[in-house]
Amino acid sequence: MSKYMNQGDIPTVQIYNSDVKEYKIRTSLDSILGTRKNQQDSAFVQSEKNLTVGIVCDGMGGLNAGEVASQMAVTQFIEDFYRAEVKDIPLFMEQEIVKIDQNVFDARDEHHEKLGAGTTLVAVIIYKDQMYCASVGDSRIYLIRNSKIHALNRLHNYREQLDRMLRQDMITEAEYKKEEPKAEALTSFVGMGNLLILDVTKQPMQLKDGDVILLCSDGLYKTLSEEQMRAVVENHNIPWNLKARALTRKAEEETISKQDNTTVVLIKYNE
Repeated sequence: MSKYMNQGDIPTVQIYNSDVKEYKIRTSLDSILGTRKNQQDSAFVQSEKNLTVGIVCDGMGGLNAGEVASQMAVTQFIEDFYRAEVKDIPLFMEQEIVKIDQNVFDARDEHHEKLGAGTTLVAVIIYKDQMYCASVGDSRIYLIRNSKIHALNRLHNYREQLDRMLRQDMITEAEYKKEEPKAEALTSFVGMGNLLILDVTKQPMQLKDGDVILLCSDGLYKTLSEEQMRAVVENHNIPWNLKARALTRKAEEETISKQDNTTVVLIKYNE
């Protein structure tokens, strides 16, 4: 399966009986290398009938290890989903991510040495007008609705812990500032083994006409503000199939020195 996967020849998932009502879903995907030597992001999006699946993974590790980890995660998630008869989407997402975490943790290179790699993961599964989300690490899921953009998932990094401790008066402002240089360190990622921190929505979000779901690696949101992302998505002069490319291009334009791998998956829901 290719590194950047889009609508492909994948068998129809057997999840529920087909509904008479058809929901119109449009998708867009793009990924750029940035100024990095290796592309460690992998992604997939596909919509058919009343089912849509989107996933973005941002790999980490020396040499090509991050690339291998992100490809492993995307490929296994998608292949297992389309092979399964899924009746409980949140349960599938949770069990699948735990399974992928162990497989990436156990992965070895051509010299039979531990790969020592990991990857973030954000995924959505939409059935009819119901959306389920899963996330591990610091990639993002956004909802754009009524010209407002909302982050749907928390970031699993040290900053999230520092913010929580500061709110609960467990640390002082001075202690916070002292620890802040380490704030971007991940506290959870796929491939760490015995994964304990992952977020899966137990109850679905009901989508509304015109909603746009944006999944992205940190190369996008660390370069563009949420308002810049929203403005590009809602720019009616950009054809829908080029929306994701417009976002990655905007990130390139805004780059001051170095630009990380940047991957975008867009899903637009219409009734």
